Amino acid sequence: MDNAADKGDLDAVKYLHGNRTEGCTYRAMEMAVRNAHLDVVKFPFFNRTEGDMSSTMNFAVSQGHLEIVKFFHEMNTEEFTNNAMDNAAKYGRLDIIKFLRENRTQGCTSNAFNWAADISIGII
Repeated sequence: MDNAADKGDLDAVKYLHGNRTEGCTYRAMEMAVRNAHLDVVKFPFFNRTEGDMSSTMNFAVSQGHLEIVKFFHEMNTEEFTNNAMDNAAKYGRLDIIKFLRENRTQGCTSNAFNWAADISIGII
């Protein structure tokens, strides 16, 4: 199932979920996130229990996948922490910084300001 998620093969993920007993690892959702397969991210979110949602959500932030971040936000997941904004700043994900600032209340640490300053210096 991990490999199917990595490739974005939702039909295979669904088939394996329904017809096999091995399940998957936490990496299935992370691989789907890495490759921006939102439809595949949604399936284990609703149907599986493996994985650490906080890590997965922060991975989506660091990879710059705004639509996946929005999905986690819409699902009202509790996994958003100040790490989300910190990671968005660290990796220069300005669209995600804006989204988090407008839609979440967790804020950030001083690290986010340091990383944002580093990015600004690089732009100038």
